[in-house]
Amino acid sequence: MAGIVYPSARRDETHFDDFHGEKVADPYKYLEDPDCDETKQFVDNQNKITKEYIEACKDREHIKKELTDLWDFPKYGCPHKKGTRYFFSMNTGLQNQSVLYVQESLEGEPKVFLDPNQLSEDGTVSLKLSKWSYDGSMMAYGLSQSGSDWSSIKIKKVESGEDYPEVLEKIKFSSVAWTHDNKGFFYACYPLHEDSKATGRDTANVENQKVYYHLVGTTQDKDVLAVEFPEHPKWLIGCEITDCGNYIVITTSDSCKYNLVYLASLSDQCKEGVKDKLAITPLVPEQFEADYDYVTNVGTKFYFHTNKNAKRFRLVSIDSTKPEESNWVDIVPEHEKDVLEWAAAVAGDKLVTCYMQDVKNTMQLRSLSGELIHNFELAIGSVTGFSGNIRHNEVFYSFSSQIVPGRIYHVDLSNSTVNQKIHSETKVNNFNPDDFNLEQVFYPSKDGTKIPMFITTRKDFVADGTTGCLLYGYGGFSHSITPYFSISQTYFAQHFGPVVSQFLQIFTILLFFRTSGCLLYAYGGFSISMTPYFSISQTYFAQHFGAVAIANIRGGGEYGEDWSDAGKKMNIQTCLTDFQMAGEYLVKEKYADKAKLVIHGGSHGGFLVGSCTNQRPDLFGATLASVGVMDMLRFHKYTIGYAWKSNYGCSEDSKPEYDNLIKVSPLHNIRIPEGGKYPAVLALTGDHDDRVVPSHTLKYMATLQHTMGAVPTQNKPLLVRIDTKAGHGAGTPSSKKIEEITDMYSFLVQAINLEYKK
Repeated sequence: MAGIVYPSARRDETHFDDFHGEKVADPYKYLEDPDCDETKQFVDNQNKITKEYIEACKDREHIKKELTDLWDFPKYGCPHKKGTRYFFSMNTGLQNQSVLYVQESLEGEPKVFLDPNQLSEDGTVSLKLSKWSYDGSMMAYGLSQSGSDWSSIKIKKVESGEDYPEVLEKIKFSSVAWTHDNKGFFYACYPLHEDSKATGRDTANVENQKVYYHLVGTTQDKDVLAVEFPEHPKWLIGCEITDCGNYIVITTSDSCKYNLVYLASLSDQCKEGVKDKLAITPLVPEQFEADYDYVTNVGTKFYFHTNKNAKRFRLVSIDSTKPEESNWVDIVPEHEKDVLEWAAAVAGDKLVTCYMQDVKNTMQLRSLSGELIHNFELAIGSVTGFSGNIRHNEVFYSFSSQIVPGRIYHVDLSNSTVNQKIHSETKVNNFNPDDFNLEQVFYPSKDGTKIPMFITTRKDFVADGTTGCLLYGYGGFSHSITPYFSISQTYFAQHFGPVVSQFLQIFTILLFFRTSGCLLYAYGGFSISMTPYFSISQTYFAQHFGAVAIANIRGGGEYGEDWSDAGKKMNIQTCLTDFQMAGEYLVKEKYADKAKLVIHGGSHGGFLVGSCTNQRPDLFGATLASVGVMDMLRFHKYTIGYAWKSNYGCSEDSKPEYDNLIKVSPLHNIRIPEGGKYPAVLALTGDHDDRVVPSHTLKYMATLQHTMGAVPTQNKPLLVRIDTKAGHGAGTPSSKKIEEITDMYSFLVQAINLEYKK
């Protein structure tokens, strides 16, 4: 683009990888080392030109101020009862991290219990996990730095607020399971990992996770090794103490899909405390063929939420004394259409079940035998939080949608009548839900399959084909993306044009429409469903730029296993095609001007955006790829990447899988397209992202700039933004979130001439 001189990055033309006899060039492999001097220089050079370009936007400071003002409202987490006290998180508005509060009763005065903002000047230390002891007198909590997946666990006394002296290190992807004697807990760590500081910049595979028992008041070196699988170094291990306290449930997985279940009797083996390795017994067939989530147990009868022989999930009971599948009992059978997302045991003898029905949540109260007691009345939207316990006769749940910022309900179950009331409600400054319309559409993909998409528009939106639109998607890992409230997307719709939220079966796409821009956002992977929830960034987009769309493409979990399988591994092109057809629909129906159609996705959604940019550069005006998986041939070599084989396959495992991945890999399909130009591209990553390591984005952008940077017809910018002291997204301080969204929208104003409507 005229005026931009892209930094020159050294190319090593001698480096090749061999895949099943085929040599694939990897000239920027040195960028995989984050501490290499050349990598550091590349990052500095790229950030310099990106900063100059974005800061040239005449509306940048106004966008930042207005977005900051819009962000400044109280945000509440779902309360939960622990012992006799209630705990909840709350952010007053612009605090970098939410603060954990405690109340002696629901009517009592909230007091600060843990404030992560006091732990670092820049707000980059975040609360990663928290788990209370059985009696609620102690809390084990994990702290993460700079967005890393690594954390350190400390233990706090609830009464005094004091910490015990010990600190547990090398914690990653761990649950915490307190024994009911309140003396200690089980946790998982990587004791053999070489990065002793676990800084988040290490890219090596994490292997040999082990479960230990920690006795409160002792140092970590005294912890007892309880469970390990040395013959399976890549297995991830979860642990949970049963509601009765007599058993520990051990789950293992070798990827992001399917797990095994083992039991150990604590009442038999640990009468005098945990002294040695546990003897565990398999409860389900030792094959990775289904997902099992523990719900509760009554004696030896264990309740599991599972997709075993149920592609839309069911609730079953398994008697550990006769665990053969022929003896399993259906408590809540598989629904003919809706997906059973989760189940929870509450109030002694009751269950709460939550379904996804055409990408909207429904929720029910049932008896422990599965009979329906009560249907909760929910509008179009998502259950975004839930807390309840089999020991307490009350539950809390939170609800959100594109036009409902947040509402928390308290449900009293102490009587035969279900008594529900609003506990708290989020109010957003300068946002009136009556100014917007929310609808769900079903558009046809290339093979005729109807794909759901939620559309939120301002009421004065006119579909005349001249506006912008923000389309968001994920579409992978069986994750579903349901409607949610997004300030940035609403802001876009108000000031730039429509925002489309399309539920893509990989992450999510949210549709917010108005008059001049459209953002399409997608995920589509890992069985995650993109359901409705409140998002400040998307709301902002809808308010100021145009429409936001969230597409539920295949690869996600919106309609169960068949929907997920149709968009992953050898079918991954279907996920990409669904997303592209969402863009075609928005243009055809005149929600967007093609030149102002913007696609956005993060993580797997970043891969989605990168691949679609290569395949259809003619369809989009701009693309925003956040922390994307861009190198589909080598993703499994770094940190936890090997766990993604369940969604992608693996280039090294077979020639067909390699052939499939090299066709869709964003890094390996950059070439000068017909017409000679790419849309405007802004890729984003963090230097401490130890989930999708930053080299994915660095190599992708080095290749894109090398290929297209000097092409005379390339009149749009190709830039990358590398945040410092930032990871994959979790724990990101509010100040950094606002800065990033401001930069994204300023980039769009500059790159595709979106009109900012004040």
